[in-house]
Amino acid sequence: MAKNFGNAGSAKTIKAVAQASNEKANVITVKMVSDENLIDYAKNNEDITDTTDLENSMKELGFTDPIEATDYGMEEGKYTIVSGHRRRMAGRNVGIKTFPVIVKHFKSDEEVRNYVLLANSQRDSAKDPLLFCKRYKMHEEYLKEANFKGSVREEIAKRLGISTQQADRYNQMNKVILPVWDMIREEKVGMSSVLPMATLTEAEQEEVLTIFNEALDNQQNLTRDLCSKLIKGYKEGKKSYLEIIQIEMNNAMTPPVMPISSQYIVDNGEGGARENDNPFPRNNEVNYDYSHREDYSDLKTPEDDYKEERLTEEDYKAIELASKQAQAETEEDGKEKKKLTEEEKMLIAGENIQKNLAKLDTQLSNFYKFISNGQAEDVLYKMFELMTVLQSEAHEIADEYDLKEKLEEFEKQFNVEI
Repeated sequence: MAKNFGNAGSAKTIKAVAQASNEKANVITVKMVSDENLIDYAKNNEDITDTTDLENSMKELGFTDPIEATDYGMEEGKYTIVSGHRRRMAGRNVGIKTFPVIVKHFKSDEEVRNYVLLANSQRDSAKDPLLFCKRYKMHEEYLKEANFKGSVREEIAKRLGISTQQADRYNQMNKVILPVWDMIREEKVGMSSVLPMATLTEAEQEEVLTIFNEALDNQQNLTRDLCSKLIKGYKEGKKSYLEIIQIEMNNAMTPPVMPISSQYIVDNGEGGARENDNPFPRNNEVNYDYSHREDYSDLKTPEDDYKEERLTEEDYKAIELASKQAQAETEEDGKEKKKLTEEEKMLIAGENIQKNLAKLDTQLSNFYKFISNGQAEDVLYKMFELMTVLQSEAHEIADEYDLKEKLEEFEKQFNVEI
């Protein structure tokens, strides 16, 4: 007697066997599903509002990439989207009513959530520089709930396709209050400039944010250097932008004590001093004839050129060397140029390196763009090439000037920030 395959039990068995067979064979089946039968995944926190790029593509090419959805936990005929939330939203906006769908089969809520997280990690993050920060937090929550055994930070870095140092950086950013995130999106400040705020409480960060806004009101760009000074000033007890900057200005405007040149004063052996080849008598013998002096009336006063920080003894040496260099490069009355010693040349080179590094740091703190991918690739190559050189030079400097402990401290801080 032939078996009856038409009853309900047999039909379910055949369907189950077919589904298991498809899964084992990894067969991809695409079916058309109406919009009302596609449900967004409830825990998908990605922004799907900006779909202009997808809409333009669909108007020209149609709906080319199927949505991925699952029937797990759904009633017959309905599906939960696990990848393609933006595509569905864009399709809606251009009038598409039915979508091509690849049906995925899962056995638990955990599998569904993991798939959604990994799928979102492949999405372009260029529209939101802070997207990786949010993704880090979502992956972290999932791994903890799944009782993941191992290094969470390393696993998240692997899932996001980034280094552990970058992962640490995004994790730190999650400790910064959201209003600061808004400033980053508005390109008022860079993410690296505000990372030091992560060590402050939310209340303290609110106060620092107020100081940042005061700086903007005073037409200041929130460069990395300025942010560092403002955060440092706040930690030292200053509560406003003007208070912090006023102290900086006071330090800069405090006149340095100039050393008395031994060219003119020497010990006379009797506890006093006598003049040494000084062509200009002092006290009651002051010579009021200034004809021998050059005219410096067009030069700025020292107050005009004071730096942000008080000059140190090393600064004076550098200034003196720079003066010698300028004199050596100027011919007067047919005289030959004065040649610098090798020691003087090396000291001037060191001063120039210090200035150029400060200038580069300021430039990198500003927002910038490149005219092409080729230019960006060239800059990227030079950056990594320079990083190798800088690392080598840093170790040589540390060895020569007994700064190994300081270098180790900087390297630890570098690993945290990167």
